[in-house]
Amino acid sequence: MAIGRLVFSHSRDLDGIVSAALMVRCLRDLKLMLVDYEDISRLIEEIRTAAEKGFGEVYVADLALAEFYADAVLKAAAEAIKEGISIMWFDHHRPPAELVEEASRHGIIMRLDQSRCSGEIVSEALCGDSENVLARLAHDTDFLIFSHPLSRPLAELVTYYYHRGEEWRLIRLAERMAQGVIWDETVEEDWRNAREAIEEEEGRMLSRVVLRNPKGYRIAGSYANTLIPTHTGPLLLVEKMDADLGLVLYETGEFIIAKRRGVTLDCGALARGVGGGGHPHMAGGWFKDGGSLEGKLRKLLSMMADVIKSPS
Repeated sequence: MAIGRLVFSHSRDLDGIVSAALMVRCLRDLKLMLVDYEDISRLIEEIRTAAEKGFGEVYVADLALAEFYADAVLKAAAEAIKEGISIMWFDHHRPPAELVEEASRHGIIMRLDQSRCSGEIVSEALCGDSENVLARLAHDTDFLIFSHPLSRPLAELVTYYYHRGEEWRLIRLAERMAQGVIWDETVEEDWRNAREAIEEEEGRMLSRVVLRNPKGYRIAGSYANTLIPTHTGPLLLVEKMDADLGLVLYETGEFIIAKRRGVTLDCGALARGVGGGGHPHMAGGWFKDGGSLEGKLRKLLSMMADVIKSPS
């Protein structure tokens, strides 16, 4: 008798969708769910009730074990494991050491590696393939390399579906990728619609830029809706404003910061200075102070500038 598998991956970016595609390809008898940090309660509830729904295994990819929801996730996971559920977590976002230790103590199998994207970790762990084409495509996007001609279009398409709340399209995209289809006529048509909508929002974002120059570094910040891809929005600010750092504050309260190549600042350290975290090349977090988006952006930029100016 097949063991039922419950599979979660991040709905917001290409690495999450590729991770989902690889789990669909390399596992069987599964239910796929795509979630973002805004609806993490779905992950918690599904893990909590996994045993009574007949699942025996749970897989989670590209969702950071963030401090603001970790307690609830770990509690649900501990209850599920006591019911005989196995849980495996793949991620390139490294949680605080105490959370990793607690997760391992409960019995969660953690596969963490900041040097790779989640798709690469999933591919090697579940598919036995460290050189998978999809995983390399996810790496190309997640590490802001964009050497593959489909990297940006796919990142934009995922953002477009996410912005429209079309989880079924994201799942269809992941399932098609699992079958080896990365691009077809339907994807082409959807991407053209996405590009038009994104260009309009890019124009609005560029019209709202606020600049800061702490210690000789030029930071360009703006705010936008979720049509702006997290992996390309900050870099667009860097390019258009000749900046060292680009910061996008989203209407959801999420912020993403990325740097121009050659800049020695650590984006992860800067984000941690304002309550977030991430990688040296790109990082982010949540900033949900009250007030207007422009007011919050100016406050966030000032806080970020203070981190840069503070002694290391």
